[in-house]
Amino acid sequence: MAYFDKLMVQGVRSFGPGESDRQQVRFDSPLTIIVGRNGCGKTTIIESLRYITTGEFPPGTKGTQFVHDPKIANETETKAQVRLKFNDIAAKPVTVTRNMQVVQKAKQTVFKTIESVISRLNSEGKAETSISSKCVDIDKEMVSCLGVSKAVLNNVVFCHQEESNWPLDDAKSVKSKFDEIFAASRSVQRADQITDKLKESNDKIDQLRRSVESKQKEVGTLKSNLKNPKTKKAKGKQEELSCWAKQLDKQLSDPLYKEAKDKWVRMVAEWKANKLACADLDKFGKALDSALMRFHSVKMSEINEVLSQLWREVYTGGDIDTIEIRTEEGENSTHTRKTYNYRVVMIKEGVELDMRGRCSAGQKVLASLLIRLALAETFCMQCGVFSLDEPTTNLDRENIASLAEALVQIIRKRHKNSQFVIITHDMDFVELLGSAELVEFYHEVSRDESSGLSVVSRKHIREMEANN
Repeated sequence: MAYFDKLMVQGVRSFGPGESDRQQVRFDSPLTIIVGRNGCGKTTIIESLRYITTGEFPPGTKGTQFVHDPKIANETETKAQVRLKFNDIAAKPVTVTRNMQVVQKAKQTVFKTIESVISRLNSEGKAETSISSKCVDIDKEMVSCLGVSKAVLNNVVFCHQEESNWPLDDAKSVKSKFDEIFAASRSVQRADQITDKLKESNDKIDQLRRSVESKQKEVGTLKSNLKNPKTKKAKGKQEELSCWAKQLDKQLSDPLYKEAKDKWVRMVAEWKANKLACADLDKFGKALDSALMRFHSVKMSEINEVLSQLWREVYTGGDIDTIEIRTEEGENSTHTRKTYNYRVVMIKEGVELDMRGRCSAGQKVLASLLIRLALAETFCMQCGVFSLDEPTTNLDRENIASLAEALVQIIRKRHKNSQFVIITHDMDFVELLGSAELVEFYHEVSRDESSGLSVVSRKHIREMEANN
């Protein structure tokens, strides 16, 4: 089971670029709480976690916006670094470091990624082996280490606050997200690539065969006319035809046609091999499509079971009994290959209604949050990390209390396998979580009064109780 140890951030957003400005977050198990006022830099921590694990910037953000602005630092360039120490799915310690740089030029700001490194540590915490981004794809290495796909990391585990309500977005966006999570299109694309290659080989063989046959037919016709002249008048034409035949013979001696038979034999052999491979691929594709449909059906059943249970535990209103995700076959579905459309429905006394456009802002936030939790329960069996950025937005006090109680139950249920990271400015919500005695320390993010840079301090939970 993969879990996080500590994150170090330097030169990102409002975190200063100097060595002394480097800030650290130590992750506790099963719960890490990060508090702070709006605008202090809390969300940057989630953005940094997403960047270090997937290599992707926050939505709508370029590298120049992610790195601390050189103009604020009164420098021509600033460097940024994000480093994560964690244990992989084999419980072995790993450190990954990503470096960035922004240079302020006369008319523009230039961003570039500097060499990144992933290191496996020995029992003493020292690097045993290190691999540079010049040698391997760090993004793929992180997916392998965490045992979670990039799509799940982006859309479920470290979902940005701006995208946290994606389950209730428009149908096209929801389908895109779920297709990424289920990785539904990869095998189809591979099969289509092989089929296209086979078609291309067949076209080449047919073109070559027609060309050779056409030349052979022309030569045969000319030789026949030369041997059987019918009139004296044809005798003059015979000499012209004879000259033409010599030209054709000369063309046939050209390497393009001289080796045509050998080329044709090789192409036919390749065509037959591809044909056999395509037949095998077709069998494999059908078996894979069948397995994917079963996998999809089983997973959606698991997701809806967890989702329904979570909704009944958390939601305090009486207008919705439960919610579920409905799947419908898409327009491009066939009897062997299925595509799916997705929609979230709310159910009251057996009657279903689409939730999108009919629910309140609070219901939308809660439903999206619980769907992500259900997806995490289903797809994150090897990685117990799950983040929530401002989960109480638009929730009333009653539902906030229910959410805190449900989170406590989930965390206790998965105590040995979970590592929740909750970022919030809602101190009442934090008190509810703290009263469950699941956490001993919390992190507070604030702005330094003199420099304006973000600062992270680790405090005992009793300090929060004393201040309140």
